[in-house]
Amino acid sequence: MDASNRRLVPNFLAKRRGDVRTAAAGVIGGLIGALSVTGCGESCQSTCFHVYSPAECGVQVSGVSADELIRNCDQECNDALAEVGNMGAYNPEVRPPGGNAFVLQNEVQAAAWMDCVWGVECEDLASVGGACYGP
Repeated sequence: MDASNRRLVPNFLAKRRGDVRTAAAGVIGGLIGALSVTGCGESCQSTCFHVYSPAECGVQVSGVSADELIRNCDQECNDALAEVGNMGAYNPEVRPPGGNAFVLQNEVQAAAWMDCVWGVECEDLASVGGACYGP
């Protein structure tokens, strides 16, 4: 190996180590961001299960099974977590105009909804008018 090639190898390896460090920092930052979005470590799945499972809060919607409610809730929540955005006009503690359901649109709204759910009693979720409007 001539002198010019000997310099390229360490430079190439140093660059590769830098790429790995940068990638690792990005992965770690992404994990920290994901954990902070879900408040106290709760996930869409655990939150939806908490709301709709008969073993927990058991919120019911006429004509829809608990399994379907959990599945639809989890899908909507996870879809929202995949989108960047802000709260906009969404407030999980205020019923949407006309009493319509609110579709979570981004990770900030999903996190606010999950925080709301875990911050109230089951009776508050199930009451007429309820709390924590979301999926």
